[in-house]
Amino acid sequence: MTYKNALKYIHSASRTSSPPTLERMRLLCRYLGDPQDKLRFVHIAGTNGKGSASSMLSSILQTAGYKTGLFISPYINDFRERISVNNQVISPEQLATHVKAIAGAISQIKQDIQSNDPNLPKAFLNGLISPDPVEFEIVTALGFLFFAQQKCDIVVLECGLGGRFDATNIIAPPLLSIIMKISLDHTEILGNTLVDIAKEKAGIIKKGTKAVVAYPTPSHEVINLLKDVCERQSSSLKTPNMSYATVIGNSPGGLRFRYCGRTYFSSLPALYQLSNACTVIEAANALNLLSFRIREEDIIKGLATAKFPARFELFGIAPTIIIDGAHNADGIDALACSLNSIFGSKGIKVHFLIGMLRDKSPANALKSILTYTKQGNQGTLTIGRIAAVTPQSPRAIPARELARILGDIFTTSCDSIDYYKNVYIALNDLLAGIEEHDALICFGSLYLAGEVREALSKIFARNLKL
Repeated sequence: MTYKNALKYIHSASRTSSPPTLERMRLLCRYLGDPQDKLRFVHIAGTNGKGSASSMLSSILQTAGYKTGLFISPYINDFRERISVNNQVISPEQLATHVKAIAGAISQIKQDIQSNDPNLPKAFLNGLISPDPVEFEIVTALGFLFFAQQKCDIVVLECGLGGRFDATNIIAPPLLSIIMKISLDHTEILGNTLVDIAKEKAGIIKKGTKAVVAYPTPSHEVINLLKDVCERQSSSLKTPNMSYATVIGNSPGGLRFRYCGRTYFSSLPALYQLSNACTVIEAANALNLLSFRIREEDIIKGLATAKFPARFELFGIAPTIIIDGAHNADGIDALACSLNSIFGSKGIKVHFLIGMLRDKSPANALKSILTYTKQGNQGTLTIGRIAAVTPQSPRAIPARELARILGDIFTTSCDSIDYYKNVYIALNDLLAGIEEHDALICFGSLYLAGEVREALSKIFARNLKL
């Protein structure tokens, strides 16, 4: 199997299944020799911040000398970004080899179902559960195979959607479970309230997991739910005490802060990374109590060197260009708060390139930006031009429609609102018309983030040749 064919095989699988089940994932891994049972995990769930937390913790563990696997759900430019060991993504050859093994296991399962193998669960024999895995199950099995082959000391494993029925949740009790920020997203699947969503995310907390670290949420209902789950599962719950956290300074280059009397620098600069970083510090301390030797200097260096694309990523200067994956109301509000903190009082005009998916309630999600403008009540942002584009996704809002939504929101609060045929044209037009001391913020979807990174790379390469 070639790498190209392996990707085709993965993407040909369905994205969802009904009813939700872990039985198919368990069966597939059983036929693969249960590679997940050869590994130790930190399991991370949450609506926002789990990717940043995964990258930070992975960086700390690598700095401490551990061979660390990292499994993340979205990717920006290269599918292989989802699976890496010590910052080295899985090679095309390794990916193809493992997908071939997965395809063989699936074929064998189907043959055994046809032969009515009594060792198979009855739900497969009577057709209640399809043997065909969804895409995320294949990718998760691929990660397990690769990490086991690489003999990782520890794997930082990020959930995809939810937690209770997430394909990653077939693992044995992990060393540590982390629940990041809970927000209203994927409500059609996970529930309509924060507590409903938290119940799904808390499904990764298992009896036998020694420690659980949770993001410092202001929701008492969510915290009480997590406490109840931890008590039932005989796990201890730790949350950062944010009264001991103070921002010293933040800029597009990074975030400097103090926590519990120590000074840290995060290479992930947005203001919203403060709570994420403090959660990761507590996670590292918890692992230290679980026989992992993680020194304070490992935490300091790991936070300072962590990298995660499209999370308030500084991609250019003069003008400042920032790419962010904010795509829901909570994420966009956090982005706007960071922009206000960095640019609001400096008289810098902020321009936006925006592309969103239809299922993210764009009208409501984008309104929070207004509260951080001079016309709002929480900030002093000055907004210049806004460009709407269509991300490369079947769920994307067409640029013209998005421009109308933006027009209803911002009315007289910006210089202009335009829509463009594609990202490359939009960026060329924006960069030609804004000042060097301005800032251009590109956000709305991770699909968009990947397109922006590719387009900017082409534009920068073209300009170097001129």
